Amino acid sequence: MLLPATMTLGQDLGRAAPGAASALLGGLLFLFGAIASPVVGLFGETSSLPMSLIMLVSAALAAPALVVLARPRAVTPSGRDMIMGA
Repeated sequence: MLLPATMTLGQDLGRAAPGAASALLGGLLFLFGAIASPVVGLFGETSSLPMSLIMLVSAALAAPALVVLARPRAVTPSGRDMIMGA
């Protein structure tokens, strides 16, 4: 449910170079999937608990990352978005 919104926001921020933005977002998705899959496998295959824990840890790390990494946006008089602090 969040993936389409995330991709849309990422493409909007990278509108100057849409191909590079798309490649970066796609590559990051594959990277995180490649990291999470073996970690889940390390904890065994007989229970769904490892997968649940990895999902919980990922969500717990995503919330502070959003607060730390995301910058607030302001609208300029021309109506265009501008990232504050940049």
